[in-house]
Amino acid sequence: IDAASMSGSITADLSGQSPANLTGSFKSTSGTITIVVPSTIGVEIETATTSGTVQADGLSARGSGVFANSAFGTTKNALMLSVRTESGAIKLRVSK
Repeated sequence: IDAASMSGSITADLSGQSPANLTGSFKSTSGTITIVVPSTIGVEIETATTSGTVQADGLSARGSGVFANSAFGTTKNALMLSVRTESGAIKLRVSK
């Protein structure tokens, strides 16, 4: 899964079940990136922003800019994401 934007928002709902390991990259020069991740498979997200904020609802910090859900490391499949923006917010949320 890859998405990029020079100017504008990116929204991705990845909350469905994954039959295999998945990796993804989301990049924005200027704009908000919003991602919804599943609660039933492990998810780890590396984030970076030059001038913006990271909001990670339902995820735990695992180091500088790295977040994971409670299922990470306990499920057969995993979702590994890289989310980067130069100017804008990163909003992460675990589905219910």
